[in-house]
Amino acid sequence: MPYTLKDALILDPRSRFFQKRVDVFIDKGKIRDISKDLKKKGKVIVEKGLCLSPGWIDMNVRINDPGYEFKESIAETFELASRGGFTRLVTLPFTGPIIQSRDLVLSLIEKGRSFGIHVHPLAALSQDFQDERLNDLQDLLTAGAVGFIDGRQQADPEMFANGLRYLNDLEATIFSQSKDPELSRGAQVNEGLISTKLGMKGFSEEAETVQIRRDLDLLRMNGGKLHFPKLSTIEGLRLIKRAKSEGLKVSCDVPAYLFCLDEDHLEGYATRYKLDPPLRSKKTIRGLSRFVEDGTIDAISSAHSPQDPESRDLEFDLASFGGRTLETCFPSFWTSTSQDLKKVNVAELFSLG
Repeated sequence: MPYTLKDALILDPRSRFFQKRVDVFIDKGKIRDISKDLKKKGKVIVEKGLCLSPGWIDMNVRINDPGYEFKESIAETFELASRGGFTRLVTLPFTGPIIQSRDLVLSLIEKGRSFGIHVHPLAALSQDFQDERLNDLQDLLTAGAVGFIDGRQQADPEMFANGLRYLNDLEATIFSQSKDPELSRGAQVNEGLISTKLGMKGFSEEAETVQIRRDLDLLRMNGGKLHFPKLSTIEGLRLIKRAKSEGLKVSCDVPAYLFCLDEDHLEGYATRYKLDPPLRSKKTIRGLSRFVEDGTIDAISSAHSPQDPESRDLEFDLASFGGRTLETCFPSFWTSTSQDLKKVNVAELFSLG
């Protein structure tokens, strides 16, 4: 069906209409005409705040197929991605079985293709997320994996270093978990006033920064490329900024919800806001913007990690972390940021450049 998008803000920096509001006529899946005031053709779509851009890429999506489809089927994940404007997904390997074989990588890519989604799988760094040996990383890369991650909050340093050295020659990336397991053990919410009010152990900033420091030190000693997903602290981003100034091959992303939701949403013990990383303070939220503006933050991610009602409708300390954030990722970021921040090339933040 042909249709016309009215007053759409163009977010494609390659377009001569970049950051301008125009009408766009689309027919048979292709843009046929763009102008300031098009004559109405076909179905006319008028929506407040309408934006038009090339499809986004999400750097951090938890899928549940195979093994955990009861939380969310892969068809549901891809549908949410499409609604959210994502055409490419970097997926985590925390499935059952773990994504660590050539066949599973190829199968996941093919499933995405059948739904019109380009899947870029992360695979397990070590076999079964254990310390004994690395997976066949080169074979997984050849199959289509784009990087590797350890399933534990803190990978064994020797194994992690071996992975960095091996992948340095292959120009492949390791994703760090960025959370110290001992410092975060039993934590439920952000450490601060909210954790005191709720009487729960809080996630300190140190739980994130200690892990970042360790992995950056291993990167300095062994070479390679590191990506730090789901960062949520000011000090953690300062460490990334410093590492970039040293010339280290490092990148990071921050979940969109951290720009629009703060820890006060947890006062009623609402488990739908029990997310990983946790909702931080208003002060932290204000501080995140400057790291977008100066380029320290390479990408905005959804940190999509769906949960089923049996895992979520429990007492707060028993409920699982996570939520469905794919569909709302871009609007969460866009509607909560200042006009100055909107002038940043948003297309790059959702496409990793």
